[in-house]
Amino acid sequence: MAPVEFNALGAKLDLTTDMTERREVFQQMLDQWEEEAPGTILYQPLETYGVRKSLEWQPYSFY
Repeated sequence: MAPVEFNALGAKLDLTTDMTERREVFQQMLDQWEEEAPGTILYQPLETYGVRKSLEWQPYSFY
């Protein structure tokens, strides 16, 4: 599947509200991503903070 087709699937995903069709289209996109690796995720921040009066903790940064 060419990148053009991947983008077309993304556009189709944006336009449909039917959950069954959205799952099918998204699965096709995931399959293509796994087979052809059209890109890479360079950065995925993950920081979780808890907020509660009884919680004694200071947030810190990984950077």
